[in-house]
Amino acid sequence: MKLSHLLYVFFCFIGFTLTAQKNNSNSVTYKNISSQISLDKILKQKKSNYIITKEHVSSLSGIHHVYLRQSLNNLEIYGTESSIHYDRNGDIFKEHNKFIDSISIKKIDNDSQIINARQAIISVANQMNYKISNLKLLELKKGINQKSLYNKADISSENIPVRLMYYHRKGKKLLKIWELSIAEVNSSDWWNFRVNATTGQIIDKDNWTISCNIMESHSCHESEEKNINQIGPVEEKNLTQNIASILPGSYNVYAMPVESPNHGSRTIETNPENLIASPFGWHDTNGSTGAEYTSTKGNNVDAYEDGDNPGYRAEGGPGLTFNFPVNTTYSNGDQSEDAVITNLFYWNNIIHDVIYQYGFDEASGNFQENNYGNGGLGSDSVNAEAQDGSGSCNANFATPPDGSNPRMQMYVCGNRDGDLDNLVIIHEYAHGISLRLSNLGGQEQMGEGWSDYYGLMWTMENGDNGSDSRGVGTWLIGQGPNGGGVRQYPYSTDFIINPHTYDDIKNAAVPHGVGSVFAMMLWEMTWELIDVYGFDPDFYNGTGGNNMAVALVTEALKLQPSQPGFVDGRDAILAADVALFGGANQCAIWQSFARRGLGYSANQGSSSSNQDGTESFDLPPDCSTAYIVLTCPNDLDGIVCGDDISPSATGMATAFSSCDPNPIITFQDTMIVNNCGNTGVLSRIWTATDNCGSPPVSCEQEIVIGDYTAPSIDIVANDNIVECNGTGNTSELNTWLANNGGAIASDSCSAITWTNDFTILNNDVCGSLTTVTFIATDECGNASTTSADFIIEDTTAPVIGCPGDVIAVTEDGDCGAIVNFQPAVAIDNCGSAFTYQTGGLGSGSVFPVGDTLIEYTAQDDCGNLATCTFTVTVIDDDAPVAICQDITVILDDTGNATITADQLNFGSNDNCGVESLAINVNTFDCSNVGANQVTLTVTDIHGNTATCVASVTVLDNTAPIAVCQDITLELGDDGTVTIDPLAIDGGSSDACGIASYELDMDTLDCSNLGNTAVILTVTDVNGNQSSCSAIVTLEDNTPPVLVCNDTTVELNQDGVAFITPSLVADIDDNCGTGAVTVDVQEVSCADIGTPVTVNVFANDGNGNSAVCSAVVTVVDLLAPEIVCPDNQVVNLGPDGTYTLGDYIGDGSATATDNCTDPVTIFTQDPVAGTILGFGTQVITFTAEDQYGNVSTCSFELDIQEILGAGDVEDFTSLVLYPNPADGKVNLSNPRQIDLKNVTIYDLTGRIVHKVDLSTMGSEITIDIANLANAIYMVVIRGDQRISTKQLIVNNY
Repeated sequence: MKLSHLLYVFFCFIGFTLTAQKNNSNSVTYKNISSQISLDKILKQKKSNYIITKEHVSSLSGIHHVYLRQSLNNLEIYGTESSIHYDRNGDIFKEHNKFIDSISIKKIDNDSQIINARQAIISVANQMNYKISNLKLLELKKGINQKSLYNKADISSENIPVRLMYYHRKGKKLLKIWELSIAEVNSSDWWNFRVNATTGQIIDKDNWTISCNIMESHSCHESEEKNINQIGPVEEKNLTQNIASILPGSYNVYAMPVESPNHGSRTIETNPENLIASPFGWHDTNGSTGAEYTSTKGNNVDAYEDGDNPGYRAEGGPGLTFNFPVNTTYSNGDQSEDAVITNLFYWNNIIHDVIYQYGFDEASGNFQENNYGNGGLGSDSVNAEAQDGSGSCNANFATPPDGSNPRMQMYVCGNRDGDLDNLVIIHEYAHGISLRLSNLGGQEQMGEGWSDYYGLMWTMENGDNGSDSRGVGTWLIGQGPNGGGVRQYPYSTDFIINPHTYDDIKNAAVPHGVGSVFAMMLWEMTWELIDVYGFDPDFYNGTGGNNMAVALVTEALKLQPSQPGFVDGRDAILAADVALFGGANQCAIWQSFARRGLGYSANQGSSSSNQDGTESFDLPPDCSTAYIVLTCPNDLDGIVCGDDISPSATGMATAFSSCDPNPIITFQDTMIVNNCGNTGVLSRIWTATDNCGSPPVSCEQEIVIGDYTAPSIDIVANDNIVECNGTGNTSELNTWLANNGGAIASDSCSAITWTNDFTILNNDVCGSLTTVTFIATDECGNASTTSADFIIEDTTAPVIGCPGDVIAVTEDGDCGAIVNFQPAVAIDNCGSAFTYQTGGLGSGSVFPVGDTLIEYTAQDDCGNLATCTFTVTVIDDDAPVAICQDITVILDDTGNATITADQLNFGSNDNCGVESLAINVNTFDCSNVGANQVTLTVTDIHGNTATCVASVTVLDNTAPIAVCQDITLELGDDGTVTIDPLAIDGGSSDACGIASYELDMDTLDCSNLGNTAVILTVTDVNGNQSSCSAIVTLEDNTPPVLVCNDTTVELNQDGVAFITPSLVADIDDNCGTGAVTVDVQEVSCADIGTPVTVNVFANDGNGNSAVCSAVVTVVDLLAPEIVCPDNQVVNLGPDGTYTLGDYIGDGSATATDNCTDPVTIFTQDPVAGTILGFGTQVITFTAEDQYGNVSTCSFELDIQEILGAGDVEDFTSLVLYPNPADGKVNLSNPRQIDLKNVTIYDLTGRIVHKVDLSTMGSEITIDIANLANAIYMVVIRGDQRISTKQLIVNNY
């Protein structure tokens, strides 16, 4: 193709550069600022009506990006996502304002919160058919949005965050909602729900997982994530690590920029990490020298299998050597897990490191576990799941907010492993880039476009051209390197290959189809920049047009508004060019987008719809010089003469005019004729013009028309078979050749000439086969062939003659005779013939007795055959020789024996062979025991006979048949029994009679109870013996003797007594005592006074039993148990007396009884209230139960006088009561000692209560109602000493 893509390029960027530099980027006007009041003014007022959701300073442009939402009552308003972007001088560079006015914000549809966060989760679970379990609150934050965190509750693979917000819908009142996210446990979906806070109904939901089945419709139902929780990058990087501290690592992978195994081989990449992006290497997480992991896990990604071996990681060992064999044909038996996991690990790290250079760093929300102090939240490296078992022919990427781990799932498709399709890996990772840098959504979303674009950019190679066809996902879906991929069209700047323009999104699937249109526009822009600045293979630090394009696209993601459309995306790229390159590439960018219908006048309408946009191919005034782009159809080589060569069949040219939507396309044909047939080269010149006066543009399409088809063999050549005539059949041969073997051919373009390859016959007789190829050739040299055979046959047999029949007689000792005869003779009518014997013995051989048929065959030169036969007869007249031998035979089990003639034969023979042997007697029985005479007759094969006599000795060696039977016997009174042998015999027999029966054991006793085996021996009349065994079952049917005795039992301290068999009965048995039990094993206080009948059961172990009854009388002879107080010391009162207290009433003295609770009588002596004087008094307590059992105890009460003035403090008089205490406790100070305070400590030593005692009299009441039920330590302090007591608090 010539002049196939001619374009007039106008270098208008110089003016833009100067203007932008002069006016500090304000020379470019943007039309998407829609605020009622500037966001800058709102931020400077520092009011509480907004919340900054994220912000960062771009590391490339220095633009300070601030993203915010409007708020009300400390709650964010969903739907008001806005942003403002400041240049390095703090001036407003770009602004997107979606705040609603103060009037609208007051219109609230429902400001009441009927359901709480927990109920919102349960409501979502019910509507989504989740089976929720054990939902628990993990964290609750007060303040903005009332954020809370709940556990996974068996419905989410991640903990569930919840927050309260307002929901803004255009033209409707605000609605209070709960927002929460659930990562489904049984699918790859990670839903972010918005739930009506009044009704609990789901309003809408976003899927943080971007995925689709690329083998089917190439489209997905999920919308892009509307992510707001991100913190952006800072300009300075905390980088102190150098390469010397990085452990060496090597990876055998399809390295960047190899797209897949279709596009190149694996190489071993050593230390591929970029130290700007990964300062401590790929296997670090703590920011110190040395790898924390030697597997495919590190700071940027954790790559592992999630198929039939979930959690498996490739292991590189201490040297971080990841070199594994790979089988690119996936099968269950050979999955190459180590190799593909390594490839997935490598590419996730490569993407991280490369995009880091273009501003997707820690502060802007990239994916790292440790952000090394460079901003952002961290703890969000990619979980990359290789060979994921949850699907096939697919891939997805889930992007939660900054600080939560995203998830990449790669699938297998038939025998192709998606982990080796590097473009698909980049595509999925790029979803995370676009979702972290922008808030996406709507029907005109471009998320899939950015993902395709990044995939194309990092698999570009030197030598690529914009017009090349680049498919997406070719490896995964089983295509070759030049496959069309999963999109409607492969990516190419050639409109023949990819004709997409802006209007195509109206019929495209969302999001993939729509995204692919935007990706094509970005691809156009990239090659426009490469045409100006060249291609640089250094993806990290290069300065080529490809590097500039990635920088523009990445920076534009940060500059575009929330939920952008195509025009938003284009304008953001234009703004990025101002921010990064001073606007130097404005015209090139405009031309690229205008070429695909997103020109200066294009209108996107609402980004929520892909139906209301208007495409335009014009340029802004500064870049508006008219031009035409003409694209010729492909040159064609292989058109056959006579085929349709109109443009509808050979391709139409396409043209784009920058000013005329309908340029005029014409063509003119010129034919150059060749020397053969109707063939030649057609030169078709296409010309495009427009109505704007643009210079015409032409291109040439060459169509080669040739005769490439050989003549058609309409009738093939036929074989010719003739009978041999002895002269070579020359006439028939020449006629057959002249007629081309009967073949007929035709050709559509020229005449045909016939030739053949015959030279000479293979042989002129006897079925000779000569193959001849007939060739039909047209004028252009195309030839077809057909082959056939010329065959000469001889089918006439020769004539043969045999000698007459021959008769001979055997000689003595021989079984045959030597016979001689003449051979047969033959003649043939077409050449010579020879004879050979084909049946019977040859002449001079020894012929056997009987008839032998002799056959001769004659064969001519052509293999025709004829046969004849005659008979040779030999006669035998010699008798056989009979020889006998004596034998001995043994009668069988039935008393019979049989013999055969072969047993008596001892080498009888005959010259020709024995035909048969016969005897006169062949059976014997018991009556024949001894010697018997038998005659043997021998007959040869020809009927001659002879006889001899032998002696046959008959023996009986067969033992009798012993048959036993089992019997049952009962022991006698003496414990023994005798067995009769005939009782055991069960019908023993012998063919010649039985002489006797004997047993090995004939007497049994108690030790033989049950089954006993005995042996019976049977002897026959000839002394032969045999034995058998039987089971004798011996039974004991005598019951045991059981005698019961009445008795009395005493209850123990627990109020029970136990009954044993030996306590109430005696037992005896002739063969020993077995088991004895009672039906009452325990009696208690309840049985006192009522006789208890106890039944005793005895069993001797042999099935015999006996029963008797005894009467048990139950008595209680134990007295109550009394616990007395310890000896005490008390002081006399001021009147010189002491009033005795009630020790029973206050619980100091207690009494318990095994059967009586409480005890019947419990007294104190002296009684409470008794007035006592100085001295020691014995206090006695008496307890009696209801059965008259009595016990006593006592203690000494030492009554002392009160110390006088000057005496040392005596703290023994201090009493703390009641103890345990409920609500209050009294401190008694009868001697009125001077006290300072009382302090109460818990068992940890912590002071829980303190009371001042400086003004205390003889007693004070302390309030302990606020103390928990526990044991405390009470410390009472005086002037010179302290007293410590224990206090038990039982508050009820």
